[in-house]
Amino acid sequence: MINTALNYEALSIAMTSLFKQVSLNIMHAYETDFTTQYKDDNTPVTQADINGEKEITQALKTITPDIAVIGEETYNAKTHQTYGRFWLLDPIDGTRAFVAKNNIFTINAGLIENGKAIFGIVYSPLTDEMYIGSPLGAFKNGKKISVRSIPDTGAVIAMSFIPTKPSPLKEFLDTYIIDTYLELTSSIKICRIAEGQADLYPRFGPTSEWDTAAAHAVLHYAGGTIHTMDGNNIVYGKDEIENPHFICKGLE
Repeated sequence: MINTALNYEALSIAMTSLFKQVSLNIMHAYETDFTTQYKDDNTPVTQADINGEKEITQALKTITPDIAVIGEETYNAKTHQTYGRFWLLDPIDGTRAFVAKNNIFTINAGLIENGKAIFGIVYSPLTDEMYIGSPLGAFKNGKKISVRSIPDTGAVIAMSFIPTKPSPLKEFLDTYIIDTYLELTSSIKICRIAEGQADLYPRFGPTSEWDTAAAHAVLHYAGGTIHTMDGNNIVYGKDEIENPHFICKGLE
C-alpha cells in the first residue's frame, strides 16, 4: 500500500509492475481476433479497453486506496470528481491504431492534484517504452530524459497526420521552420517531446483529460509545457472533461 503522502519511488515501482502485467493481457487481445464496437461519439472501443481499465482500477484500490479513479470507459459526467487527488486512466490511448494494428498505442495513468498532473506513467507495449514523470524527474525505461531546444535546422513535429489544406493548424505550423514530421498516434507524441526526439505537438482537435494527463506529467518534469492557444496551462478536474486546443512544446 502506498502512503497518501506519496512515496514517488514506491509509486513508480508499483505502477511499472502493474502496467507490465496489464500489457500482457492487452497484447494477448491484440494478437487475436477481436470485436470492435463504437461509442456514441463514433470512437472505437474493444473489450481490451474495458478489461484493461478494470484491471488497473482494481489494482489502484490496493496501491492508492484513498484516491478516486476516473477512467475513460467508465466515465460518468454526473459523478466525476473535480477536486483533490484523483487518477485519470486511459487503458488504451490510440484505440484506432490498436484496431488497425498500424501504429503505437499506449497505456496511461495520470495522478491529479488540485488541477495539476503530479505523476504520470505511459507505456507502449509494442515498443516496450515506459515513461514516468514525477517530482523525482522524467524517465524512460529508468533513464532520465529532458526536452531539447528546437534545432537550427528546424522543428520536428509529432502529429497523427500532416495537414496540407488551409486551416488554423496549418497556419500555426507555417510559423515554424519544419525539419520533419513524426506521424504517431496516442500520447507517445507528447513523450517524444519529453525525451528530446520531437519539439512540437499542436492539437486543434478534440481530446479529453485522460488523453493527456499522464504524458503531461512526463513532459512537465522533463522541462516542457502544454499550453492552450491563449498561453494558459492545461488544467484537470474541470466540469467539462474535454481539453481545449493546446500546444505541447519542448524548449524554444
